[in-house]
This record gives sequence, structure tokens and C-alpha cells, in this order.
Amino acid sequence: MLIKLTSKCTMGCAHCMEDAREDGDVMTMEAFKRAVLFGLYIRCGVFALSGGEPTENEEIADMCEWFDATVHKMGFVFSIVSNGMWL
Repeated sequence: MLIKLTSKCTMGCAHCMEDAREDGDVMTMEAFKRAVLFGLYIRCGVFALSGGEPTENEEIADMCEWFDATVHKMGFVFSIVSNGMWL
């Protein structure tokens, strides 16, 4: 399941399929939790955190920690789809 954490990105790459901008919206922690719980409800086994650039969401560390503490223990995994600029 692809979860779009933000529509923010400062790169402005011409080849990007997202319409990401520097002033894009961000997903809240509560919306993230609801999205993951919905993914569990529909029996999704893998989650991809994406954007825009997902590391531009200031809550990404908290989101990853929550996922690890709750969902990962049940055997589910996630990946982060990033341009790598902030890693």
C-alpha cells in the first residue's frame, strides 16, 4: 500500500510523476495511523511511504517509530520511497 506522507518536495524534477511543490501539504500522524490501520483491514502486507519527498514531513520519524512499535511486530514491513537528499 502506497501512503503519500506529503506533496512537498524541493527538487522539482521534470521526470517526477508527482505534482510535488515546496509548499505542498503534509499528512498528519492521525491520518497516517488511520491509513495504516485501513491497510491492515484490507490485509495489505507491505507499506511504502512516499510523497512528494516523504522526509519533508516533519513527523516521519514518529510515523516510522509508531509503525515499528505496533505494526512491524505483527510481521508487516514498510519501505520509504525517497529521492535520498536528506538521508
